[in-house]
Amino acid sequence: MFSLDEEVLGAGPILDIAAGASSFVAEAADRGWEAAAVDPLYAMTPEELFEHGKKEIQVSTHKLAGLERVCDWTYYGSLRNHRSMREASLGRFIEDYKARGKKNYMAGMLPKLPGGGQFTGTCAVQPLLVFVSRAV
Repeated sequence: MFSLDEEVLGAGPILDIAAGASSFVAEAADRGWEAAAVDPLYAMTPEELFEHGKKEIQVSTHKLAGLERVCDWTYYGSLRNHRSMREASLGRFIEDYKARGKKNYMAGMLPKLPGGGQFTGTCAVQPLLVFVSRAV
């Protein structure tokens, strides 16, 4: 899942930092793993987050369209598939955000994270993707 070691993911609660509208927590729960996410966006309502996510997908698709010929599409196959997968992930996230609420989706940001040290691991996939896309 997300190219992360499944043994590590199953070892204890994982905290996804700056997660945004990611389906990581929902997919981890589907596999029986404990996970939570923290992001300042989680102060928003599900409806606000859905609108924000749709705009983010539109912006990222537009940016990638300009780089389409130089991107490695091995995973996504195409820009169209990338957008479809992002939209599906957003839908899955919103469904889980509504169901799990503030227990698994906490508003916050670095350097002060909620959770009081209850997590055995952390991941921060989204900031890495943003950093790489800005460096390209």
